[in-house]
Amino acid sequence: ILPEKSARALELLNSPEFKANFDLQEALEGLQDIYNLGARGQERLKEQARRAVGQNDAPGALRTNYIASQNISPEKRALLQTLRYSEGTKRSYGMLYGGEIVPELAQGLLTVQEVINMADTGRLPDRLGGRRVRYGGGSKATAGYQFMPNTLEALIQQNKLRPDQFFTPLVQDQAAIDLILIRKVNPNNELTGADFDLLAPEWASIPMHNRDHAKYGESYYAGDGINSAKPLQQFTQFYKEALKREREKESMRGVI
Repeated sequence: ILPEKSARALELLNSPEFKANFDLQEALEGLQDIYNLGARGQERLKEQARRAVGQNDAPGALRTNYIASQNISPEKRALLQTLRYSEGTKRSYGMLYGGEIVPELAQGLLTVQEVINMADTGRLPDRLGGRRVRYGGGSKATAGYQFMPNTLEALIQQNKLRPDQFFTPLVQDQAAIDLILIRKVNPNNELTGADFDLLAPEWASIPMHNRDHAKYGESYYAGDGINSAKPLQQFTQFYKEALKREREKESMRGVI
């Protein structure tokens, strides 16, 4: 391999995107029989690697289980994945309530204050073209964790965010973790139903877990005409599978 290609290959292999999305088991199974794969099989492995590093992604789109923050505990990664699944934003950190993806938001080109302003005006900042963006009815929830403008303002007041700070995917992850901690939940633990009930007022898509609660299995805000929760069984299953997957991935770190 040419030196420049070897260096590029190492860069891609060490990227958090690759580590988060490459299916190690599938690759190892393929490599066991590499000489018998044929052209089609070899191209399939190449395609998987291209997907893992994001070469096939549309602007602003991210992989299903992709979390920008990889150097955090597997418990945190699983919880962040679950929140994005529940909020319906798995495809992008740039999603607005209603489903529109704003590539500039996904790429971290807006500051925190510009994100707040965008929710207010329905437009990108002039320096990014001033294009109109479209929110769904009744909510200004924004980005990977569907932050409300007043939530971002509160994080600024608590010195968790700065108005001039670029709202990158990494910053979004940390802002979500800050909100979890503010709700007195430890994201480094495996969460219980009681923990999720503490987070339900922050993320309306989390179903209430307490069977004695009047809104058991529903959103904390059920009945407001806007918010709804994921079905409890689906939510719980996703979280358990994400936790298992991330813990297994953690155990493989340093093996290859």
